[in-house]
Amino acid sequence: MRLGRALTALVALALTTGASLAEPLRGPVDVAARRVAAGRPAGLYVCPNAPPPIGEVRSVDYFTDPARSIIDKDALERHRALVKPMEDAARSLQAMAESYVKSAPVMSDIAQCATDWLAGWAEADALLGQPDSQAAQHLRATLTAALALPWSVLREDRGIQSSRRRAVDGWFRALGMEVRDDYIDADAGEPGEKGGAWPVAAAALTAAVADDRALFEWSIGALEKEAARIRPDGTLAEEMTRKARARYAHLGTMTAMLLVETVMNRNGRSLSSTELASLERLKDLLVVSYRDGNPIEKMTKVKQVWPGKDGAWLNCWAEIWQSRRPDPKLATLMAPDGRPIKWTWCGGDASLYFGPVATQ
Repeated sequence: MRLGRALTALVALALTTGASLAEPLRGPVDVAARRVAAGRPAGLYVCPNAPPPIGEVRSVDYFTDPARSIIDKDALERHRALVKPMEDAARSLQAMAESYVKSAPVMSDIAQCATDWLAGWAEADALLGQPDSQAAQHLRATLTAALALPWSVLREDRGIQSSRRRAVDGWFRALGMEVRDDYIDADAGEPGEKGGAWPVAAAALTAAVADDRALFEWSIGALEKEAARIRPDGTLAEEMTRKARARYAHLGTMTAMLLVETVMNRNGRSLSSTELASLERLKDLLVVSYRDGNPIEKMTKVKQVWPGKDGAWLNCWAEIWQSRRPDPKLATLMAPDGRPIKWTWCGGDASLYFGPVATQ
């Protein structure tokens, strides 16, 4: 069993934090600025009951073909039932973070509630059990990202007891290290639900909350590797093997890569011009796949069954992109009636965190 347990991570976190004089790493969201834009007086906050800790991530393989593109509906329903508690937990934490950002003056009760819940998960080594499949490894990576982003918002509250904050941060670091190791161990040539860029996003987000410089630097190097996979036509070879789900796979990869880039930018780091050009190619491919025909469908010769062009929740990547490099070609995707853009695996309300002030 790997040593990436919460207690080990907490000790390492304390040592690295004490040894470093650098400014702490920042999460992807500028909480103070967003509260200025969206903050409103709020009423009494009632802390919801904490969900029981989930020891290990499990999933049901609901695909029927080697490319993992054709879905068995019965197996999918079993999978959804199995992962629902995990998704519900992520959405609950995201709702707390969104309420926290929207409260002005600050409602520390929300952050305290989230800390109490996550401290219980940290004490129980939640999600640190070995996943039962490669698909479950991918699910743990996306779930880690979905939890780490809202915690990066909530942990900024000054009323949180420092020892409890460190305990939760240490648990997130442990998750980030486990997900990183899953990424390193994965067979890069095998298509599947391991989702190359999602472990990188999870590592970057957990590095930010745990102020782990080594994990942060690793995530930057891994993102550079992922960006290098983008071919001249904007496609990614592994994602194209997904046949009917190739468009969705490209969209998910872009979302994960932009989350990493946002953490980098918030900490004074930028991608090279070559890497940015690669992301531009992927962005251009996605834009035309949404609105001007579907080149991915033409290249795969398979109808892209999901997502549809009207899936606003899948525009999270575009919301993040527009916050850094506004592009007129994305304007129709970002129409006011398409907001707010919320996606669990993107950390919640992307419009609240990254959208223009006018949408708040």
